[in-house]
Amino acid sequence: MSLRGSKATAAIPLKKNGKYDLQKLKKDALGSLTAVGWIFPLALAFGSNSPFGAAAGLVGAIIACIIGSGSRDRIPTPHVEVFAILIYAANTIGVPGAMLSSIIAGMLLLFVATIQFNKSFFKIPPAALGAVTFIVAAVLCITQVNYYFGIGVPSGSAFETLAAYRSFGFHSNWRGVLYGTITLVIMITYPIKFKKLSRKVPAPAVALVLTTVLNLILNPVAERTAIDEVGAFVSSPSFMLVGDISIFDVTPEKLLPSFIYAWALVVVLVSDTLLRENRVSAVRSSLAFKGVRSIICPMCDGMTVGDESSEGETRMTGIFAAVIMILFSVVAHPVIMRVPTATLAVIIICTAWKKVRFKAIKTAFKGNKRVLAIIAFAAMVVLGIFFDMVVVIDVVSLGALVYCFDRRRRVRKKAERLSELHEKNI
Repeated sequence: MSLRGSKATAAIPLKKNGKYDLQKLKKDALGSLTAVGWIFPLALAFGSNSPFGAAAGLVGAIIACIIGSGSRDRIPTPHVEVFAILIYAANTIGVPGAMLSSIIAGMLLLFVATIQFNKSFFKIPPAALGAVTFIVAAVLCITQVNYYFGIGVPSGSAFETLAAYRSFGFHSNWRGVLYGTITLVIMITYPIKFKKLSRKVPAPAVALVLTTVLNLILNPVAERTAIDEVGAFVSSPSFMLVGDISIFDVTPEKLLPSFIYAWALVVVLVSDTLLRENRVSAVRSSLAFKGVRSIICPMCDGMTVGDESSEGETRMTGIFAAVIMILFSVVAHPVIMRVPTATLAVIIICTAWKKVRFKAIKTAFKGNKRVLAIIAFAAMVVLGIFFDMVVVIDVVSLGALVYCFDRRRRVRKKAERLSELHEKNI
């Protein structure tokens, strides 16, 4: 009897801890502030310096926080590969076409999540995987330098941007360069010098606040500003709908390109999920979650589980973060309008290079086929930057898929032959 009584009393604290108490509320509230410090600058940067606009970036981040990241201890942050693909799609087939690509990608992710597969179902070679992340970082660096230096060339692919530099010239806005350089120093040195503090107050938030305040001091009147700024974004109810964007504006000739971009989105999201998750059940649930989120809100497709911890206790951290961002977007609207685009450009550049899988590249170059890996890596980088990044991703993924299917077929045949030999010997 005493033993049963001790077990019963021991179960009581566990039941209390399962409730949402004041301690968890406090931890979630503080964690939401850290989450906003990560999400808001990145969402504003990835929205403003793209064809989608600041409103789309913030709405995507807010809805992504409400829906959740699919992981209790992680926050949704912009996925650089997805962001780069969506920029290419928006520049080629328009913003509605890019949103349609996101919806199609969501449907394909749901399909992939329902089929039976193991970790060897889809595997991109390390050289190709490293090359894709390197291409994305290089492409974003080339395109965002336009905003960093305030050159003002027309937006487009990396090759078109480089060609525009030659036509328009490289005339810098040095005040914008000052803000961008301050951001660059903060993004590189701040996490190293202040490791513990940077977990609570992220580097993008520090850079955004410091450069915006400096811009308000040096340029107090918005109409007389000498640099490119975020500008006005709608803060009315239509702000939550991202203006008048509709996938029904997509013309029939843009349907095939939408599928091409959708396949590229699926490839990078599946590859990223397979690298992050160890269990097949976790992979399938993560893909299903991302698929549903992409269908519900196409602008969330660029938001996925990041490497940053939410610092919260429960999923309410994301809800609190969404509420804070909504309030901040409305109340601090005049200040957000004055954020320098050079600051946001450098945040994108640093985030993109941080996501490059240098370990995968190093592993490929150390293998037995390192000469072939180097040639493949160089060819992919050149074609991805100067031709079309999305085509390179699609071709590599299809090649990897065919290789994986062929390998599974050969393994199955080998197993069948061994089984037949075993039966004959018996």
